[in-house]
Amino acid sequence: MVEKSQYKSLAEWRKANPKDFDIVRKYGWVDDICEKFGWVDDRQKPNGYWTLDKIIESIENGNFESRNKWSKTCVGAYNAAKKLGIHKNLKEKYWPNSRQKYKMNHWNDFNNIFEVAKKCKTISAFMVEYPSAYVSAKRNGCFEEAIAHMESKINKYETKKTKEGCEEIADKCENLKEFRTQYLSLYNYAIKQHWYDEFKIKFKLKDFNFIMHSKEQLMDILSGYDTLEHFKNNNPKIYKYIKLKGWFNELIKNGHLKLNKKANGYWNKMRCIESAKGKTKNEWRKKSNSAFQSAYRNGWMDEISKLMKW
Repeated sequence: MVEKSQYKSLAEWRKANPKDFDIVRKYGWVDDICEKFGWVDDRQKPNGYWTLDKIIESIENGNFESRNKWSKTCVGAYNAAKKLGIHKNLKEKYWPNSRQKYKMNHWNDFNNIFEVAKKCKTISAFMVEYPSAYVSAKRNGCFEEAIAHMESKINKYETKKTKEGCEEIADKCENLKEFRTQYLSLYNYAIKQHWYDEFKIKFKLKDFNFIMHSKEQLMDILSGYDTLEHFKNNNPKIYKYIKLKGWFNELIKNGHLKLNKKANGYWNKMRCIESAKGKTKNEWRKKSNSAFQSAYRNGWMDEISKLMKW
């Protein structure tokens, strides 16, 4: 027994589920679907199938909103109507209110431009609904007169095009992506004024919710560590915070933190293996990058990977 379906035909199902139909067609399951639901594959008709009655039937049964939707859904019927030269008559009968096509030079007449402009409340609506009239009005010098009655949509952020204004708006955004998508004009202006890097750092600093922000408070934390590596491994977020604030070199130069630099040739194979023990490959790279780079540079990486069973 054939399963019941809410769709009466393949064409009706195809119209309601175009993505599903594409998948079925791609894998060659159309015949199986038709057999399951008792449908007829109406995509390919025999020569002479599309008579006038069949063409009209395809329109009336489909209840299409426009000729464009009918032509895409019932390609065979539409092509047959074009061959018979009746597609324009069908449009006038079934879709008389679809968008009018204007003759060449129609928009060179100012009266025609003003006629459609009066129907629009905003400049955006004028541009979207009558793009040809919009462009022609600009080209022929009557644009200001045509939009005089429309609501002016002045960019309210134009006055914010200063560094302080950009910072004020940026502070309202959670991240750089939101600033770019919601306030594109200010974002582009910041790039043009070479403020981008500064703004990028500010957004990164928003990720750090530290109570202490002053150098003095951070120095107290640093005093508990002898080497940079020791401090970095135990406080990765604070380490990143200091670099973003631009205090890194100053703290080291003032003697608050010593760099634990190794002598050239320090990282031999045995020391690299020792430093890699008990770590994953990614952890080793992060915590002992000098050893990792030495092993990579000297061709020991494969041997160490086998020993560590990575």
